[in-house]
Amino acid sequence: MSILFHRFASAFPLLDSEQLGTLADDIREHGQREPIRTYGGEVLDGRNRFLACEALGVDPWMVESDAQTDEAALAESISCNLHRRHLTTSQRAMVGVMLEPMFAELAKARQVRKPADSVPAEMPEQNREAREDAAEAVNVSPRSIQNAKRVTEHGTPELQAAVVAGGFPVTTAADAARLEPDEQREILAAVDAGAKPAAAVKAHVAHNSGNNEWYTPPKFIEAARVAMGGIDCDPASSEIANQTVRAPTFYTAETNGLDREWGRRVWLNPPYSMPLLRDFCESMARRFVAGEIEAACVLVNNATETRVFQTMLVEAAAVCFPKGRIKYHDATGKPAKTPLQGQAVLYFGPDKAKFSDAFREIGAVLYVVP
Repeated sequence: MSILFHRFASAFPLLDSEQLGTLADDIREHGQREPIRTYGGEVLDGRNRFLACEALGVDPWMVESDAQTDEAALAESISCNLHRRHLTTSQRAMVGVMLEPMFAELAKARQVRKPADSVPAEMPEQNREAREDAAEAVNVSPRSIQNAKRVTEHGTPELQAAVVAGGFPVTTAADAARLEPDEQREILAAVDAGAKPAAAVKAHVAHNSGNNEWYTPPKFIEAARVAMGGIDCDPASSEIANQTVRAPTFYTAETNGLDREWGRRVWLNPPYSMPLLRDFCESMARRFVAGEIEAACVLVNNATETRVFQTMLVEAAAVCFPKGRIKYHDATGKPAKTPLQGQAVLYFGPDKAKFSDAFREIGAVLYVVP
C-alpha cells in the first residue's frame, strides 16, 4: 500500500527499530487499537502504526481527519502526539524547532489571503513570532526553542539524537553545540561512559578554556624559535606564559591581541574556547595572506575536519603531528594537564624544510601541497 506521510507529522521523530518491533508485536497480538489519521489522503498521525502494519503485512485501520484547514490539521497532529507520548521538556523543545517553520508558513499564508486594508494595525495573536507559537504548542519556553535551534544548527547528528532520545538536556546540549564537532563527540563518549551531561560539558570547557593555568611545554616553543629564527610576538599570552616564549611583544586577555599588530614571526597557542579560538586562528590566516606576518607556528587541536583547521591548512606550508598528547604545564613548570585529544602545529612561512628539521623529534611532519 503506497501512501505519503504529511509534512506536519515529521515534527515528531519515528520510533527506532526496536521500539517499532515492539509496536508490531503488540498489533499482532492485540490488533490495532487506535486508527491512523489522514489529512488530504496523507498520514497526519500514526506513522509508526502504519509502518508496523506494513511490516506485518496487514491492512491498517485508517480514518480521515475532520480538520478543514491546515491550522486545524497541525493542531490535531500536535495534540495527538503530545497526548500519546511522554516527552521531556528537552524533547518537546526539539519538536518545537521542527514546528517553527510550519507555524511561520501558516502565518504567511494567512496574511496573503487577507486584503491589506482588512488587516488591523494591532493583531497580537496573529503577529506573534512563529517561535512563540511553536513554544506554546509544545508547552515549553521560547528560550528552550532557541536552545534547541542551536543544537539543530550547530550540534553534531549524534548530539541531536541524544537530545531527541531524551538522554541529554537541551540547555546543556546548547552549550555543547558551541564547541567543535570532535569536542561534542568526546562529551557524548564521556556521557556514554557514565558521566552526567552537565558535568561532561563543564569538564570539557574547563579543559579547553584557554585560561592561564595551561602553558605550552618549552620544547615546542624552542622548536618554533628554531624553525622561524626567532619569535617576535605571542598574541594570545600571559605574563607567566611569556617567561617561556620570551617574545618581545605579547598580548594578554586584557590587552586583546586581536586588535594589535603581531610582527614578523608569530607563535600562537590560541584560547581553546569559542569564539576566541576561531577569531585568533582566522585572524592569523588573514594576516599571513596579507603579508603582515612572515612566519608563524600555531598549536591547535588536530581536528582536521573543522572550519578552524581547514581555514589555516589551505595557507600552511607544513604540519607537525606530535607523538602522543601534549602535557601542558602549570605555573611552576610541571606537567599538569593533558587535553582530551591530540594536537597539531601548523607552520606558515617560506622554509618548511627548516620547520621539519626543528619539529621532527616532536612528531611526524607533513608538507602541504599548494
